[in-house]
Amino acid sequence: MLSLSSSPYPGPFRAPHVGFGPPSRFGQFTQFQGAPALNLPSLHNGPNHSPQAGISDSPPTWFGPFRGPETTISTMRRLCLGDRGERSLLVRGSVEYCTRGLIGKDYLSEILAIRNFVAERVRYMNDPVAVEWVKDPQRLIEEMTRHGLAIGDCDDLALLLATMARQLGREAEFITVGFGRPNHFSHVFARVKEPKTARWVILDPVASFKEAAMLARVTTWKSWKID
Repeated sequence: MLSLSSSPYPGPFRAPHVGFGPPSRFGQFTQFQGAPALNLPSLHNGPNHSPQAGISDSPPTWFGPFRGPETTISTMRRLCLGDRGERSLLVRGSVEYCTRGLIGKDYLSEILAIRNFVAERVRYMNDPVAVEWVKDPQRLIEEMTRHGLAIGDCDDLALLLATMARQLGREAEFITVGFGRPNHFSHVFARVKEPKTARWVILDPVASFKEAAMLARVTTWKSWKID
């Protein structure tokens, strides 16, 4: 296992409590064991997005009946590239905040820093039984700013992480996986390309420290480009 002290990247590695497991068919995965607490600053895009303001006036999250992964991934792509995704100053502010202490061009640490940030601040919760619910990235940051924690499921986490990675200038993809019959997908996560090695790094806070065990159970998978 590659430890932090043996990182091939120069400079201090400032994403503590994260190591590397062996590469999988999806890319390198990180073994997350809990990030240290970070104080989210008062980030906002104007008076309607201050920490004191409610979020009921925000554009509604997308929801509808579940029609399969193609519909959900299409929605995630659109939200990732939209005004409340990659073009959001609020999301960009959170990216800058959680990477501010890193040495320049330490791209691996940047990727792991956004992973820690999201894993620490989004509590996993399933969607309603008959509804596919997708929160845009800015909505999750608004919830963090307002309540300290956001609530989301795997597609919300994957969408936020992919968006933050793209704001770092990194290439990101969505990966849908299944654990039974072929082409039956029940989970999604993001993977991000580290540019110095061209290796994909898996970001899946839902699996947390059981990421390796989750990947070993995968029987079917598909990668989805964002643009």
